[in-house]
Amino acid sequence: EILRLQWDSAQRKDGPLALAFIDLDHFKSINDNHGHESGDQVLREAARRLVATLRGSDSLLRWGGEEFLLIMPETDMQQAHMALERIVGQGLGVRPDGAPLTASIGLAERRCDQVADYRDLLELADKRMYYAKASGRNRLCAMEPEAVQPPRAFAVGG
Repeated sequence: EILRLQWDSAQRKDGPLALAFIDLDHFKSINDNHGHESGDQVLREAARRLVATLRGSDSLLRWGGEEFLLIMPETDMQQAHMALERIVGQGLGVRPDGAPLTASIGLAERRCDQVADYRDLLELADKRMYYAKASGRNRLCAMEPEAVQPPRAFAVGG
């Protein structure tokens, strides 16, 4: 519902709207090796850190087990890319073994990607998140897979 409302607003204004699927890397191994309580703590800390860096107009939704959807109204592709590098550069938390928690992120934007429906935008962000995972994780994919590279903030593990 939030996404549909933001989509409708962006369309009326012909404004930008960015979506990011954020999937915490190798999260299942946290639950498997350290228990679900540890996994829940890692999720809460990652969500807290994400929310602390967002604007008041942004919405962060838990989408699945270890996936989040970040809705960024009035944000074009370049702005969203810079915001995500800043967010991840500040860190998402640590795994129970002390290693940095990383994420694979798929980014899509209404005008840049020229999609006609919010469901298509959602599907594109999801597809790009899977490209990021398949390309080695701990990276952001905002285009087709042959162009995926780990951004500076992601390259440091962070």
